[in-house]
Amino acid sequence: MRVGAHLRHCAGTSTNVGFTTSWSPDRPEGTEMAPLPKRKYAKTRQRLRRQHLRQRRATVVTCGTCQSPMVAHHVCYTCGNYRGREVVRIEEAGQE
Repeated sequence: MRVGAHLRHCAGTSTNVGFTTSWSPDRPEGTEMAPLPKRKYAKTRQRLRRQHLRQRRATVVTCGTCQSPMVAHHVCYTCGNYRGREVVRIEEAGQE
């Protein structure tokens, strides 16, 4: 008798020997498993694929009003100005 031939005669089993059904006592009726990759991705291929997902360093510029360093295209944390206008009112630490 061939290997796996006895499985074909069992009730409810598939004709593919390596195939497993998606039934499990934990899962509700009618749900299936998500598709899985056939092979493992090499670490280099995985890193090359994710190359564009890395975080980039913020561009630091000087504020035009107070000359303190600030992130480009953001409000200055020191004076609250953006592009020459006061956008956020900054309160001094000693005042209430």
